[in-house]
Amino acid sequence: MRNMMMRFKVAGCFSCRECGYTFVEMLMVVLIVGILSALSAPLVGNSVEGYLQGRDLNAATGQARLALARLTRELRGGTSISSGGAVPFTNSSQIQFTPQGGGASVVYSVNAGQLLRTQSGVAVALADQVAGVTFTSNSDAPPVKLIDITLTLNRQHVGGAIVVFTNSVNPRNP
Repeated sequence: MRNMMMRFKVAGCFSCRECGYTFVEMLMVVLIVGILSALSAPLVGNSVEGYLQGRDLNAATGQARLALARLTRELRGGTSISSGGAVPFTNSSQIQFTPQGGGASVVYSVNAGQLLRTQSGVAVALADQVAGVTFTSNSDAPPVKLIDITLTLNRQHVGGAIVVFTNSVNPRNP
């Protein structure tokens, strides 16, 4: 018992009533911690939501860039380029050409929000959330010498972001 009293005296306590916390003090601490956590929860939630939206937008942007790069590369080497109609074409929503080395013709178009590459009846989706794609030829007559491509992503569920990609292609083998 004497050792216990010595510990209290060293710690600054002279009786057992002066050591520790009261129930009211503990309740106040719990209340203050609860209030602080309630105030900080929306900040953490907004940060997480912003991160998720940014991640989704970056993924869609990367996908669209890859699709546009592939389209550009194939058009650069393509022959017999048309929009399914006459040349020149303005703001056409699809483009058709024969790939380099021959083979079945390739068609790029948008259907149900996807950029599709169709060859031999097989459609492959290259990008999602596509609002539209337009192809414009600046040539007066065949062969096509310059094609402007505009690819628009519509990310309504990600903060309403609309992202537009543009590119120009000079076909080598008109």
